[in-house]
Amino acid sequence: MKQLQIPFIFIFSFFIFSCEDEKNEVSYPSIIFEAPLIESFLIGEDINISIFVNHNEVIDNIKYYEIFDCSNDDFDSLVLQEWENIYENEWSFNKVIETTNLPENTLCSCTIQIEATDLNNVMSQTEIMLDISN
Repeated sequence: MKQLQIPFIFIFSFFIFSCEDEKNEVSYPSIIFEAPLIESFLIGEDINISIFVNHNEVIDNIKYYEIFDCSNDDFDSLVLQEWENIYENEWSFNKVIETTNLPENTLCSCTIQIEATDLNNVMSQTEIMLDISN
């Protein structure tokens, strides 16, 4: 009888250990600001924005926020752009922000925020802040 118990215990313990929960690691989209490389700009300078997003899962949606907060409230603004159903592993975006319309002696901070979401609703978000003055 003891000989039968040993294999049974071995098989039973093997079954229990093999049923342990697997650890599911969540992978987030990677967001890279390729430009600008500096944070301060003069009024009249163009600000080149270059963003690259990649992920080992399929990217579903991307949101781009551009928020200007200026000392002259007439130039405050919010830009929202959204891309849906991208279904790619890589995505890039380029834009030029012109500052020639800002009057002298105006100080502005510009926040650029990117959100990337995959098909599993896993979201990544990053932002940069830029200063614009004369």
